[in-house]
Amino acid sequence: MVPDGCIDIIFFGNSTRPAAKVFGSILKSQYFLYDCDNVDYFGVRIPPGYMFGDIKCPIRDLIDQSFDFEELFEGNYRIVEKIANEPCFAKKVNLFNQTIGQSVYKNEKTPALINHSLKMIYSSKGKINIPCWQILWDARLEI
Repeated sequence: MVPDGCIDIIFFGNSTRPAAKVFGSILKSQYFLYDCDNVDYFGVRIPPGYMFGDIKCPIRDLIDQSFDFEELFEGNYRIVEKIANEPCFAKKVNLFNQTIGQSVYKNEKTPALINHSLKMIYSSKGKINIPCWQILWDARLEI
């Protein structure tokens, strides 16, 4: 996983061991390994500036943390089973969109500095550092 500000939801397993993990925005790259043969993975990336309507903790508490899906999305274990057992990728996408995806929304209150910083990161392909952001902010460039 790469530190890009996204929240990742990884569904994995098979009919005997369906599971899902939620990975908050990480601060440095990490590997995620799951020890089990014959396992399919399905991941969903939630970009910066988006929120969940029915998550059990503030998004800021997810930074550099991982949780079992059930810890954050209480009562949604059946969707984990359905996604893990569905062999068709397109149907996995539809299952997610029709359930958990319904609660994802754009946070219209994202501060201007964060939006501007994200644009700078993307346009520089990640080759910008925090002191550069501070210089841009201090110069009061148009955001």
